[in-house]
Amino acid sequence: MELYAWQRECLKKWKENGYRGIANVVTGAGKTVLALEGACMLSEKYPGRLRVRIVTPTVSLAGQWAKAVREYERTKTSAVGIYSGQRKDAHSGGYTVYVVNSARYALARHVLEDMKAGYHVLLIADECHRYAGAENRKIFDFIRQPSCSPERYHCLGLSATPRFDEEGLFLERALGREIYHYRFHEAVREGTVSRFFVYQIGLSFSADELRAYDQLSSRMGMLYYELQARYPELSGMGEHAFFRFLNRTAAREGEDSPAAVYVGLSHQRAAVSYDAAARSACACELIRRTDPAAQILVFCERISQADELRRRLQLCGIGRVGSYHSRMPERVRKRMLRDFRDGEVRILISCKALDEGVDVPDAAVGIVMSGTSMTRQRIQRIGRILRRRKDKAWACLYYLYVRESAEDSMFLMEYKGSETSCSLSYNMQENVFIFKGYEAAAASLLRETGGKGAEVPILREMRRCLLRGVLRPDWMTAPEELELRMQEETGRRERNYLLCMKRMAEIRSADRNT
Repeated sequence: MELYAWQRECLKKWKENGYRGIANVVTGAGKTVLALEGACMLSEKYPGRLRVRIVTPTVSLAGQWAKAVREYERTKTSAVGIYSGQRKDAHSGGYTVYVVNSARYALARHVLEDMKAGYHVLLIADECHRYAGAENRKIFDFIRQPSCSPERYHCLGLSATPRFDEEGLFLERALGREIYHYRFHEAVREGTVSRFFVYQIGLSFSADELRAYDQLSSRMGMLYYELQARYPELSGMGEHAFFRFLNRTAAREGEDSPAAVYVGLSHQRAAVSYDAAARSACACELIRRTDPAAQILVFCERISQADELRRRLQLCGIGRVGSYHSRMPERVRKRMLRDFRDGEVRILISCKALDEGVDVPDAAVGIVMSGTSMTRQRIQRIGRILRRRKDKAWACLYYLYVRESAEDSMFLMEYKGSETSCSLSYNMQENVFIFKGYEAAAASLLRETGGKGAEVPILREMRRCLLRGVLRPDWMTAPEELELRMQEETGRRERNYLLCMKRMAEIRSADRNT
């Protein structure tokens, strides 16, 4: 298999670092191939004397890794075992894939047995940021044992969201330093993931929702000063550290303590925001306007939110909709993923259960119904739509936030000012999207066309095409690419649409140059 340039460079740095280190790589860019090629490098260095131990966070990913090992060109003859709560294969083969819950109590012993038998060991830690906690870090207990042979231990940590806190320092000691960072913009530029575009869509509360939100915010504001006076150590804390402190304090002081009351008010306020009526209305309209052939992943923060969207889609007559969340039986969740992969389900509405650790089929469109404050979750969510596919020109992610709330208006701050993202708003009362930059270019095109004496049917068709394009990234494409797509298209309506988008792209290019 021919490797990408980033994979060759990463493997070079891994080798230079003594076959140790963590690769910080965007989801969908080829981390699995990177790791298996690294295993091949070591198997050539230590022929017949290498055992590869792969740790994953879930059963689903363990199966995915086992399949990848079997299919990888240079490892077809290697035995692959799985070690999980459901299945415990013999671990004496060349490759064993572990689920971390089972690896906690077995992996360290297996590694020491390998070393005692004269083998070198390569530990591949997939989603390695998950293994720094008090329980999961037990997989590294062999390092502290006198019988461990450091010269026989090789490792590669894989993550799109590595940790940089105290637990991250533990991972660095266990797996080595970060040896490579492959970012979104690099992956897009080099074509290892799909081109993508992020729409930040501002929503508004209803009058009743805004009143409830403001009342809760006012009560939290008054209580905040009391907390600051009572616990001076809160000063300067970040949001996550602040709430960790309050949760610990509430558990110690009881449900009537100021800390517990503040946390409760925060949850109530978040519920007002999550359940804002504009969210499901906007998501439903986005889905209605999306290409009917595109598969869509919808990310919710609450099961009630997911249920409300599914109900609204049914009322709109939109079918082939499935749900995926933690309250569903595992067999039902597996069936939903299978149906989504096979195309029986086109729209999969999920909660946090899909954020990571699940082998999710490819999708071209993602809708984030409400934002999580965790950057790690946001990166995982956009990674769900970035995998390359021949029939996918673009991947689109729509991020919904309420302007009057404390939510971030940017999905990820690294996109601020980037040409891969834009901000617009949704008016629920009129059921319209407002995109000022696009609308200015569209008005310019209509004026120019009308000024040339175009007849009413032509202008009407142009308006249809422009309305369709407001939520699609085609006008961000190079005019030359749109011309090629026009030449390949046989349908008149689609050719008209592409012609309009080509003219919009030319106007956008001219505006940038001036």
